[in-house]
Order: sequence, then C-alpha cells, then structure tokens
Amino acid sequence: MTDRYANIRRALEMGPTPGPWSIRETETHVTVIGADNEVLFHDDKRLPRVIADARLIATAPELLEALIDLLSEAESLRVAYSVERENSGWDSVEEEPCFSKARAAIAKATGGAA
Repeated sequence: MTDRYANIRRALEMGPTPGPWSIRETETHVTVIGADNEVLFHDDKRLPRVIADARLIATAPELLEALIDLLSEAESLRVAYSVERENSGWDSVEEEPCFSKARAAIAKATGGAA
C-alpha cells in the first residue's frame, strides 16, 4: 500500500519553521521560538489563555506529525480489517468520523487537501 501522506510529509519538510519549537518565559511575556530561533508567537502571559495558547503552538509540529502517522496507520489497519471481514462473508468496516476530522485538521495545518 502506498503512503498517501508522503506528499504532505515532503511539503512539511520545506514548509513551516523547523521544529522542535520551544517556549521561553520572562516575568511578563511568553514566546514560542522555532529551532532556528525565529520568534513564532509573543504575548503578555498575564492575559487569560496565553500560556495555554503558547503550549499548543509550541507542540504544533509534533502534533501534526503524530496525527499524520496515526491516520496513516489507522487507515491501513481499517483496510486490512475490512478485507479480512469481506473474505469471511461479513460487511466491511465503516470509516469512523474521526478519520475525516483528522484529514480536515491536516488540511487546515498544511493549507491543502489531506
């Protein structure tokens, strides 16, 4: 089976600021820094939700990579399981709604279709 996410993985290698991204805090501000020391996010950490936003932003590269890997593996398993069920005279397995949610999130993050 071909890896339908290979193109997305290649695009990500040339796309966003290289990860990992890290968080730096001062007494009043939080900053998310890329691996190349580029500032990706900077805000007053005394504002509500700013620290949570910074943590989510800082983990974005790893979250996206993990989601792509999980979706690819889940799709492969679903196909294999469906084939086995059909060979045994059962209906194939319907795709779970989380698959389309994952594809939509990947498309949103990469600016394309997943």
